[in-house]
Amino acid sequence: MTERTCGCCERTGGPPPGPVANPPGLPALRLRVGTHPTFLAAMLDRLAAADLPGLAGLTTRAADDPAVALCDAWAAVADVLTFYQELLGNEGYLRTAREDRSVHELTGLIGYRPRPGVAAGTHLAFTLEAGHRELIPAGTKVQSLPGPGELAQAYETSAPLPALAAANRLPIRMTRPQVIDSWEAARLPELWLDGVATRLRANDLLLFRITTDEEPIYTPRRVSAVEEDPEHRRTRVVLAGGRTPEPPAWNRVNDLGRLIDLLVNTPEPDRGDRSRGPVDDGILRLVELLHPELAGLLHDAWAGATVSGPPTVEVYALRVAAPLFGHNAPLMPGFDDGRPTPMDDWNDWVPQETSRTIYLDNAYQEIRSGTVAVVEVMPLGRSDERRGRPGRRDVPEGERFTVVGDEAPLTVDLQSRAEYGLSARSTRIRLGGNEEWPVPDTMKQLRAITVHAAPELLPLAELPIADPVFGCVLELDGLVEGLEAGRLLVVAGERVDLPGVADLAAAELARVAEVRHGTVGGDVPTAREDPGGFGSPAPGERNHTFLYLERPLTHRYRRDTVVVHGNVVHATHGETRAEVLGSGDAAVPGQRFALRSGPLTHVSAPTPTGVASTLEVTVDAVRWPEQPRFLGLGPDDRGYVTETDERGATTVVFPDGTAGRRPPTGTENIRARYRTGIGAAGNTAAGRITLLATKPLGVRDVVNPLPATGGTDPEGSDQARANALLPLKTLDRLVSLADHADFARAFAGVGRAAADRLSDGRGGLVVVTVTGVDGAVLDRDSDVVANLRTALRRHGDPSVRIQVLPAERLALKIRVSVGLQPDHGWSTVEPRLRAALLDAFGPTRRELAQRLTASEVVAVLQAVPGVRFSRGLGLQSVNPDGVFDDGGGHPGPWLPALGARRGERNDLLPAQHLCTAAELPELLDLKEDAA
Repeated sequence: MTERTCGCCERTGGPPPGPVANPPGLPALRLRVGTHPTFLAAMLDRLAAADLPGLAGLTTRAADDPAVALCDAWAAVADVLTFYQELLGNEGYLRTAREDRSVHELTGLIGYRPRPGVAAGTHLAFTLEAGHRELIPAGTKVQSLPGPGELAQAYETSAPLPALAAANRLPIRMTRPQVIDSWEAARLPELWLDGVATRLRANDLLLFRITTDEEPIYTPRRVSAVEEDPEHRRTRVVLAGGRTPEPPAWNRVNDLGRLIDLLVNTPEPDRGDRSRGPVDDGILRLVELLHPELAGLLHDAWAGATVSGPPTVEVYALRVAAPLFGHNAPLMPGFDDGRPTPMDDWNDWVPQETSRTIYLDNAYQEIRSGTVAVVEVMPLGRSDERRGRPGRRDVPEGERFTVVGDEAPLTVDLQSRAEYGLSARSTRIRLGGNEEWPVPDTMKQLRAITVHAAPELLPLAELPIADPVFGCVLELDGLVEGLEAGRLLVVAGERVDLPGVADLAAAELARVAEVRHGTVGGDVPTAREDPGGFGSPAPGERNHTFLYLERPLTHRYRRDTVVVHGNVVHATHGETRAEVLGSGDAAVPGQRFALRSGPLTHVSAPTPTGVASTLEVTVDAVRWPEQPRFLGLGPDDRGYVTETDERGATTVVFPDGTAGRRPPTGTENIRARYRTGIGAAGNTAAGRITLLATKPLGVRDVVNPLPATGGTDPEGSDQARANALLPLKTLDRLVSLADHADFARAFAGVGRAAADRLSDGRGGLVVVTVTGVDGAVLDRDSDVVANLRTALRRHGDPSVRIQVLPAERLALKIRVSVGLQPDHGWSTVEPRLRAALLDAFGPTRRELAQRLTASEVVAVLQAVPGVRFSRGLGLQSVNPDGVFDDGGGHPGPWLPALGARRGERNDLLPAQHLCTAAELPELLDLKEDAA
């Protein structure tokens, strides 16, 4: 050792040990008493300690001195030891542990097992070949069509599906018979005709013939416009002077028994006063059971039966519009004492017409005897006084048209006529019976008369139904056999319940509660409880199938866009595998067998944990149940437990013979059947599951009209840390509102949960609002929501009604101007600001019904390095349908987020989840303030 007299060997006291006391609530514990510099300084200081006289000769502190180098080496050792001491100390506490293994072991001390993840669920719609009726078995495998960078995901049906080709796309009724009586014929705004070759033009005259018990009623109407619809092979005729009529009232008679008698027995003459009303589908099936000879005939007969008399209205186009003979007569020259005077319109002459005969201006071959004609008198105003004859007033509006030929047939012939200074061939129409026509008094009136004749019957088309599809009842276009209560449907179409928003497609799941066949008079009932929904059928009406749903449709859909999928079945993510695990050996305690494939699929289930394993283990063809633990099992109790490592591999562990029975000795007698595939990868968009991996007989294709949702990855450390204590709070029983919220939050597939108590006047109602993991929006028909609802009711008070609703997502919009510190660029600071806001106010950081204050936003902005100030802060929320609600924005100090409540129509509304949306970067309007 070198000797130097630099004075560095004198004691300085050295640095004190680091503090080891920690205040509560820290994210990490400080357990290191020192680091390499502090340890080295302390050892060098001890070299000059008076209680160590043997070291007094070590007077140098040079780094290359052997003694100092030795101290440096031990300081490094101490640094490493204290580093791992602090690391291990943090891993011993749930709040501060960072390793997954530590979190799992710590939570395992209280019996908590991290949630294994949940398989996504969806509903598949199958399409069958025409004429097929097949039973699609459970476990039918389909695959998704992968996008760029994605892998195909396998799905399997959860239950057998009795599919039929008629239910591929159940047609919603689009039209109904036009019901026109005499009152409506005079006020009808429009008319629908069959076909597009009507040859109608504006100003043509139509004649309505209404059949009554006494005599037919004729109503002429003028055509205002004609619109052809080639796609549907019909023509819309707009009538002049029309007004929207009120719906008529019809009489109703039901007689299913009459139809059965006609099919089974010899028909008796039909009295024509019977109609057939709605009948339950079960009755039809019962009749076919009691009368086997009707199998396959009753539904066809019921579908083709006309439930009321023939149409009572006929519409004719009057193809000829002809003026009277003499309408084109020249003016008569006048003379006064031999001097010419202005020409006169035959004022001194009375037209040579009679009340029983009409002469037209030309010979019209198309006018036939036995038809009707309409005489139209154009209003002229008060005419001048004439010699010996009073003037004639305007023709009243109701008397503008006179129908002739309705009481007695007209006789039509062609002959020559010479009158009014004219001579030409004319069509003579002679009236029968006591009919008369309005004979003109003057030539001016004669010129104002037009005769419409040559009627041609126009077939009526059914009236398009403009009402949207909504409510509890779906009326199908025709009779569909084979539908039954409990069948799943998917109703898809464009929504019409969002003012100002067009072409917004939606789809939802529905379940059939009842099937009826019959007719409906007037509008379709929209609720199952509507006893007056079925009225008397319209003339010419036929039977239709009515599907009564268990609950009303959520949205209103434009009728011509609605598609109803009838062959729908539930399916979940995963692929079934069967394998031999190995051979049992009763001499070996705790046998272990690893599954060859993974990850093991867990599906959503109404259990306290929210999941159920798909693993089935059999020993000697006897199924052994999975147990949460061996504790509590007797020596003869069968069971096994599973262990899953960090790679997702699952191992089956059998008992040791004391706590649980050992598997018996055998050769390959331990077998397993399970499914593989789990996690968010199974959340596939609607319309992407289209590949049939196994193709049952008669099946043509498959699609998922609804997206696959609810798939979550295995629980991570942060989630396990947050959820580990929740089961201890509820202990699988629900008493308080907090218990309901904690139970829901611990349920697999749920990220955030809140519970509110509401009243409907009859008692208490607990409304639990939930989001998916990471704030995902859940569908109300998703497996997670349905199973959570069942689990809450199963473990809660039976007298308390519980409703589970997906949260209403409110996307947060922030507008702010930010000033920067000198030497900081906007291109560098702006991404930091955006990341800070997305993290601080993201869906995993915000609770349900948690309002946002401006001070929170300012605090986050000011914490970003480089920010000097912020001003002009504006907060707004975006509603779930994507429409910006500026009126709901709060530029003030806070932005609300409401809890569960009742809406204006007394419907239940879920709690709101106000948070940022990383998918919509435009909602963060950040601008640099150069001031």
